[in-house]
Amino acid sequence: MIQMFAIDAEGKSYSIKVTGFQPFFYVRVADSWGVTKKKNFLKHIQMLLRQQELGRKYDDFKKGRRTFINPKM
Repeated sequence: MIQMFAIDAEGKSYSIKVTGFQPFFYVRVADSWGVTKKKNFLKHIQMLLRQQELGRKYDDFKKGRRTFINPKM
């Protein structure tokens, strides 16, 4: 679900919930790429996304150090 917020010209606020939307993005590749190369690239991207979502990289991120800088006034 995606939730969007808006304000119209009269200042009235709105909240919209969108369900059933499948996110996507476009990737520009070289004109010389054939169908096979495009399919292999897509498989590679899907594998990387799965690893980052469920694999070691996700665990490393959860344990990542956070540093906050509070400037003195």
